Formats: sequence, C-alpha cells, structure tokens
Amino acid sequence: MFRDGNHPGAMYASVVATSGSGVGFIWRDTTGAAAVGTRIASVARPTATNPLWLKLTRTGNSFSGFYSTNGTTWIQIGTAQTVAMASTAQVGMAVTSHDVALLGTATFSNVVITGLPEGYSDSDIGTPGMAGGASYDGSTWTVNGGGYDIAGTSDQFNFVSQQATGDTTLTTRVTSLTGGDAYWEKAGLMMRDGNAANAIYASVEATTGSGVIFQYRTAVGGTTTAVRVAGVAAPSASTPVWLKLSRAGNGFSAYYSTDGSNWTQVGTTQTIVMNSVLSVGLAVTSHLNTALGTATFTNLSVTSL
Repeated sequence: MFRDGNHPGAMYASVVATSGSGVGFIWRDTTGAAAVGTRIASVARPTATNPLWLKLTRTGNSFSGFYSTNGTTWIQIGTAQTVAMASTAQVGMAVTSHDVALLGTATFSNVVITGLPEGYSDSDIGTPGMAGGASYDGSTWTVNGGGYDIAGTSDQFNFVSQQATGDTTLTTRVTSLTGGDAYWEKAGLMMRDGNAANAIYASVEATTGSGVIFQYRTAVGGTTTAVRVAGVAAPSASTPVWLKLSRAGNGFSAYYSTDGSNWTQVGTTQTIVMNSVLSVGLAVTSHLNTALGTATFTNLSVTSL
C-alpha cells in the first residue's frame, strides 16, 4: 500500500491478494471518499506451494497494480489510476481479516521498496500495450518496457529520464536484456526533445539479437534513421555492453564498448537540431506490444558542461 497518512479515510492505492476473491487493485482518490477498485477473480489464494507476487508502482500521481505467479512475468490489474497524494507517502504491507472479531495472518517474503533518485522520472512513451516501470537500488537500474519499437515515425517504450542542458555525455553498462523480441528488443541511452511519441531524438541501444544501433529522428514525426553494428552479443552478466551517447552543440555521436575503456563509434556524428534542454536517460522497448522486456543497467553517468 501507498497511503497519504494514517487517517482511516486517507487517500491510498493498494494491490491485495484475498482468501477467495482473487487479486485486487484498490484505491481512494479523495480523503473520506469511498474506495473503489478492480479485481481478477480467477487468481488462487496464496499458499506456501502457490505463493503470489504483488507489485505496486507510483509515477508522480499515477499508481498501477500488478501480480505474478513467478515473480518474473507480471500482469497488470486494471489500468493506472490518478491519486493526488503528497510527494511523501507511507508505504508497506497491509493486512485485514475482514472480520472485526478475528485476526488474519499473512506471511511475506522478498519485500523490496525501490524508488528513483531525485530529479529522475519514469514515463511510458507512445502508450505501449503494457505499462512499464523502473526502479533503482543504489547500484542497479531495472527498467521494464513494452511497446512495438523505437523506430519509424513514432515510438513506444519506457523512458527513465532527467533534464540536461547543453553539451552532455551519457554512459552506462547494460548487464541484461530479457523478456521481449528475440532480435529487436532494445535497451540503451536516449536524448529526447520532449515525451511526445514522434519527438526528435538520438539514442544508442543494445539489442537481443541485432547488435548495437545508433538511431535518430531529425524532425518531429519524421522517419527514424538507424546505423547498426552487427555481431555484438546480447547484454548479459557475462557479456555486458557499455554504451555512450554524447551531444556537442547539435552534433550527436554514439559509441559502444565491451570493457568501458575502449570505445567504438557507431556510424558517424549526426547533426540534429534540438532544444538546449533535453530529457536524457534510459530507454527500453520489448518490440512486442503484448509483453514487457526487462533490462538492467549499472554505471549510469550523466555529465553536462
């Protein structure tokens, strides 16, 4: 549960397992108002042999609930809901017996509370078929992204970003990429002129089976251009891929490395006219609008001059 204080009528958002009514995503969007929710009735009650995983995410004032039977494949319960809580909310585990004369007992494991560092936000660009999300544990970024692709005249993906002004260099180490298309799932770095699906951008991405790609769109709604270096292995714990994206004025350049020291440029520097202030960060698309891809990143660095 996320809760806006301990008042019994406080605003909140929660995702819950039940003893006989499936799983539910429940929220109260106004103090003192009646709670509302949506549920999936077919999900069995949690037991030692059939545990249930739950996930609750907040992006600004948007809250989403998910469940899983294995902790890897997540199913969204209903749709994201807007609950205008204070920026600081209480978060944790909630249990009710639904009977004033009885105590209910629940057991939990693998409890993780993660958030994004100050200044970062997470957004789905282009309304993917499955909502993505992101977390950071102090060393590793985990980004879940759906969507058909970052390509063509508009994009669908998940974007973890902050604002950067002027000449900027991004670097990161991609340590895994799973769950999406076997060839064209993508994870990497992006500098983007706003969050519209057809915005101008430059990016460098690792893929599951198509090497490393430098992509860019030079006009709003224009067709994306891509330059690819084939033969670079999909990122994994044993074969991580380092990526670098730099801006110098209106010149954008992309690089990759297998060790973080020796860099190979992907294509050539491209002139792309964008605003001085851009959204910069991590981008992930599954290249499958019915599935989420998951990427992990370490060593993210954002340097602006």
